[in-house]
This record gives sequence, C-alpha cells and structure tokens, in this order.
Amino acid sequence: MQVPLLDLKGQYAPLRAEIEAVIREVCDSQRFVLGPHVAELEREIAAYSQTRFGLGISSGTDALLVALMAFDIGPGDEVLTTPFTFFATAGVVARLGARPLFCDIDPATFNLSPASVASTILRECETVGDRLVNRKTRGVVKALMPVHKEMEGRVGKATIDAVYKATGFVAPK
Repeated sequence: MQVPLLDLKGQYAPLRAEIEAVIREVCDSQRFVLGPHVAELEREIAAYSQTRFGLGISSGTDALLVALMAFDIGPGDEVLTTPFTFFATAGVVARLGARPLFCDIDPATFNLSPASVASTILRECETVGDRLVNRKTRGVVKALMPVHKEMEGRVGKATIDAVYKATGFVAPK
C-alpha cells in the first residue's frame, strides 16, 4: 500500500465549488495582488484573532519571516525552535542573520517539547542583565518559534519575557 505524502482531496471536495467560484472571480478581475479578496481576508483574520489588524502574506515562509522581523530579530540573536519541522522555520532565522537554538520534540506528539525548551535554556543559557544569553555563542535569545499552537498556553508568545516565564526565570524589569 502506498500512502500519499499529502492528500487534501477529502478536505477539498466539500469546498470545491466555493473555492473555484472565488478563483474565477479573481481571474476575471485580474486583481491578483492586493485585491478586494485580500482586504476581506485581512478583515476576517483580524476579527477571528480579536486584533485590530490582519495581514495577508504570500507564503508561510514569509509569514515566519515577517513575524521575526516584527520582533527585530537579527545578527547576534538566537531563536529557540525545533529542527523537526519544515526547513523554512530555521531558514528564516538564518536569513535574518540570527541563529536557531534547537530544542527536542516530544516523542508522543512530535511537537516542540516544553520540557526540552526549559532544559535547553537551563543547560545552554544564562541571564546577563535583562537578557537571556547563550553561554557558548554569546547570542541573545530573543524568541521562541514553537511551530504549533499547543505551545502558546504552556510557553507563551515569541518574546524573551515568555521564555523567562516558561522556565521559571524572573524577567528583569
């Protein structure tokens, strides 16, 4: 038996007519970039997320890149993440001149392990002033990219304060 790597047919079938109608609208209007459908999507994302703005991005890779750019990630910074994901996760970190600091996964879920994040920080990092610093590289740990929603409640948003809080450190004021 051959199992396909990715089979979306079952998900697509009930949505096919709606999707094809919108694709036809976009093709007929020739508004492929920043058209009314993008504005509508951004409004819906903002409403769903209960935020003031939603932002349509061209790809998942670019979404990761924009998120790290918003946190001013760059050379000398480090980002906690897992190597057990699509290569773009570490790739966008490197693209910004930062360094991924890899943590292990939970073998039961294959998701980033909160325990591994904590142990990686305790083993490899130290607090210097108000920063979490990698002892070997001296890079400043500025973000956590969990690559799945489950971590948000247990670890927090991609800020250094969340990393401190998740591992029991007290973030300096």
